[in-house]
Amino acid sequence: MHYTIEAVIGEGGMGTVYRARDTHLNRTVAIKVLSSADATAARGHVLREARAASALSHPHIVTIHAVEEQDGLDFIVMELVPGQPLASAVGPSGVPVDTFLDYALQLSRALASAHDAGIVHRDVKPGNLFLLGPIGNPYGIKLIDFGLAKGEKSGRISSHDVVLGTIEYMAPEQIVTDPSDARTDVYGLGVVMFRVFTGHLPFDVETDFELLAHQMFSPAPPPSWLKEDIDRRIEQVILRAMRKRPDNRYPSMQALVDDLERILGFSADSHLSPESTHPDDTYQPLTPAGLHAAEVLLRQFGVVLENGEGD
Repeated sequence: MHYTIEAVIGEGGMGTVYRARDTHLNRTVAIKVLSSADATAARGHVLREARAASALSHPHIVTIHAVEEQDGLDFIVMELVPGQPLASAVGPSGVPVDTFLDYALQLSRALASAHDAGIVHRDVKPGNLFLLGPIGNPYGIKLIDFGLAKGEKSGRISSHDVVLGTIEYMAPEQIVTDPSDARTDVYGLGVVMFRVFTGHLPFDVETDFELLAHQMFSPAPPPSWLKEDIDRRIEQVILRAMRKRPDNRYPSMQALVDDLERILGFSADSHLSPESTHPDDTYQPLTPAGLHAAEVLLRQFGVVLENGEGD
């Protein structure tokens, strides 16, 4: 093995991350060693996503150098990024709008590039966004862990599908294990922007089950309720990204990029793109398993479905 382990730099549900030295290429790297106790299906998913993500090349996506195996352990060798997770930098009053708006554009461009390559992240959250540079004085941001993070509160809603993601940032289709696409990341980035610009999550509830129910069925509150001076165009972008029906969100991450560029003055047209919102923004499950999960969550609100319709 041509890696020398130097220190543990992080631990999570899917494994441990180490700072290490690649003695062949004489460079410092991050190595994520997957937990040997993790479910086979989840490990297989992680490794497939890592191999796919290794083909990505973008200044705001952490580079994956290799996916390897030794002595029965799978590990992923990545670029070591200097800085700190966005999660550790977001205070109760949020961060300056002019600063994070630039970062939101960097992230949306990175995700658009990944989507063009056919890769959906599915776990866009502050813990997977890394501020680059000195602590307190970052100069940029990078997206990490494409399909690698199980998430602090991720779990299994269906017995047939592994749910990847973190429930505070999880789109309705993820919660009921319906198919995910680029609009799932649009939703996640919308929640991240809400969190950063206001200092709060959209739903402040006591239990994970209540949170899942609100993520499924409750419209996101306007960020201006928490931060009165927020630019109404930014608020419009956030709320559109967080629509429950995927068809009511931005149709692609590039469409969200275009609106952020308009807000930042990179486009001659300062008007945001028109919305085509369905009058009912209730999420409609696409599979029997998804419908069953939705029924279970709706009972949290005292609603019972009969033949797919609410009473």
